[in-house]
Parts: sequence; structure tokens; C-alpha cells
Amino acid sequence: MTDVNCCVRDPIITSFAMAMKISGYVELLESSGCSKLRACPICPVGKGNYSTRYSKNGIGMWGCPHCQNITEQ
Repeated sequence: MTDVNCCVRDPIITSFAMAMKISGYVELLESSGCSKLRACPICPVGKGNYSTRYSKNGIGMWGCPHCQNITEQ
């Protein structure tokens, strides 16, 4: 990687997001183009707001890269 072709990458979040995409999930974005995030209700406190909103087959879901749970709530 160089300064010209680098982008933000994280070994947990990036690989989870790629796996979700490969599995047919589409990330739902805010009107600003940013990811819809929230704190995961399953992870211990302190993991941050990394649970991301996805859609698959017209159903909205939340996917957490830390505990790797996918929930509809």
C-alpha cells in the first residue's frame, strides 16, 4: 500500500463487511452517504457503535463485526 492507493482498513470491520457483501447483504446508508451504525445490543459495553444496518431480500438487519451476530432488531 502506498499513500496513493491506501484506504481505511480494519482487520475485523473490513473483513466482516466484505463477508456480508459476498453473502448478498447490501449496506443501508444515511442520506449523507455514511453507514448507519449503532451499538450492538449483544456485545459487551465498550465495543462502540459498529453494528451496521444491512438489507437482504427486502428485510433490514443489523450486523456486528465484533460478535458476528446478525439481528433484525
